[in-house]
Amino acid sequence: DKKTLYNRIARVDGKIFYDLGDDKQAIEIDSEGWRLSDECPVRFHRFKHQLPQVVPISGGDWREVLKYVNLRAPQSRLLFLTYIPAVLIPDIPRAILVCAGLQGSAKSTAMRVARSLIDPSSAELASPARDLIELGQTANHNYCLYLDNMSPLNDELSDALCRLVTGIGF
Repeated sequence: DKKTLYNRIARVDGKIFYDLGDDKQAIEIDSEGWRLSDECPVRFHRFKHQLPQVVPISGGDWREVLKYVNLRAPQSRLLFLTYIPAVLIPDIPRAILVCAGLQGSAKSTAMRVARSLIDPSSAELASPARDLIELGQTANHNYCLYLDNMSPLNDELSDALCRLVTGIGF
């Protein structure tokens, strides 16, 4: 019997399962909402850098996350707020979070906030890969890969990142 190992998030039988990384519970999401599950039907592969996620609580205001990022333009704030839940849908192409601005404008902070909400890790931000093999290896070990200090971005790396987010791979 072959079992698929998932990295942090899986969609199985019309439900999405989010691994809290605590070996006890996962979050089960369906059309009714979300709930903590003690019996997750999927297996998750965990890498050493991955950290457990805090157990969520109901209620609150999702927009409070904006207190922790330096986004002033309403369009940028809306994009950030829609980026986070979209990334939690495991089997769709997703947007690449691109943070641009002057030195000291908290670009890395915005990526760290997103990372902590989606795929907490002791390796919050990665350096650009030296080659495509290293990029593939790093991407395979992260549900979401956040690369810091990416300028300039050459065509080969740009194309590889596009293949990663659309699921085409290498």
